[in-house]
Amino acid sequence: MNELRYLPLRAGTNIPAVRNWPGLASADPAVLERWREEFPRCNWGVLTGHGIGVLDIDTKGDAYGFGGFDSLIRITELLSLDLSNLPLVETYSGAHLYFAYEGSLPSKVPWLPHLDVKADGGHQVAGPGTIRDGDHGERTYRLTRGSLNEIPLAPKALLTAIRGWRVPALSSGSAGGGTAVELPKVDWLREHGFRLGQRDNGFNALVWKLTRTHYPHMDLVHRISYEVWLQTDNPPGDPFPWAKVEQQIERAKNSIGPEIETQLNWAKRIGGDHE
Repeated sequence: MNELRYLPLRAGTNIPAVRNWPGLASADPAVLERWREEFPRCNWGVLTGHGIGVLDIDTKGDAYGFGGFDSLIRITELLSLDLSNLPLVETYSGAHLYFAYEGSLPSKVPWLPHLDVKADGGHQVAGPGTIRDGDHGERTYRLTRGSLNEIPLAPKALLTAIRGWRVPALSSGSAGGGTAVELPKVDWLREHGFRLGQRDNGFNALVWKLTRTHYPHMDLVHRISYEVWLQTDNPPGDPFPWAKVEQQIERAKNSIGPEIETQLNWAKRIGGDHE
């Protein structure tokens, strides 16, 4: 079992406090104590790679679902995985699952919606004890299951999927053609909608982003889009009918759906072979 190596992070963040952190990360208590004095109130990161990986589950930015937990449930069901023996750290907005592996394993950010893989060349905010600042104040990470001194090997099917499967990264731009638009946060759009001149490209970008995030739950895509449409400028002389948004949703589903279904079928084949 490889020994965990740590690096200092800026207080309240996940940003390394030292340059060349991949080469400087250490398990030496004397080095860690020196950093503790040099960087008061620093957080700590774990160097990933060298046989240590982390599934980083997040729920930020997914006000309508369970974020990375939904992705984790889907992948464990598709591949018939049992991850109950992996050490679990509760974080500010999700969880970290630690696992061991042999050979090389790429980091993938993201790997699945709201679910990152931190492995070769990466680092992960350490727990327990780390403090993160957030919308509702500080929260301390805590180990809720297992031991970080005894990290078990990940199931072979999980490692195979990480090495070969990646859902395309989400984009706030206009994936379906037209002029790209920088989307505000969905919660903001639910309250304010789009203004005149933003509606066509704005809804196009929004429904593609929602479809990539929530497919196959298209009822959720429709509900969120409808909430935004209700707050959107829609004067009698320049209407933007709901039917037009529905057409954009249908185009996004027809384009993105087969792509994701192909990935899901690929994962199912892995699940059938993992024994």
